[in-house]
Amino acid sequence: MGGRGAAGRAPKRIRPASVGRRPPSIALAGGLGLLGLLLTIGILAVLSTRSVSGTDDATDLLEGRLPAELTTTTADPTTADPTTAPGAPLDPAAAVVCEANRDVLETAVRAHELTNGAPPPDQQVLVAAGLLEEPVTTHELVAGAGGVTVAGVGECAGR
Repeated sequence: MGGRGAAGRAPKRIRPASVGRRPPSIALAGGLGLLGLLLTIGILAVLSTRSVSGTDDATDLLEGRLPAELTTTTADPTTADPTTAPGAPLDPAAAVVCEANRDVLETAVRAHELTNGAPPPDQQVLVAAGLLEEPVTTHELVAGAGGVTVAGVGECAGR
């Protein structure tokens, strides 16, 4: 009987679930999900740019303008800078550099005193002993009756 079953009917074919198209409602929901995700990312990008830049108007960003509090001005190098005088107030970054350099040099001096029993005469001894990589240019060692002290020079003078 040419491929028919015992009862004379054609065998039933089972179609796998992955074959065929998705129902239109699922395809539409998937498309809206991707569109919604892209829209959300775009909105977050605009909001984060505005909050980071500190501007309230997108035209400021497009035209390259920033508020005064977000811009920096540089001094004319031909004019004298009154902040380089000894004891003059430094900007916070320079003050931190002075303090860090002073701490490094004082630590190296203490380490030399502990290992050798005497303070170093100059920074070159500390470099030769491996306690400093190079001499600290913002401070110098000053020998006194109580031993060696660290004194600032240049913009770190008095610190």
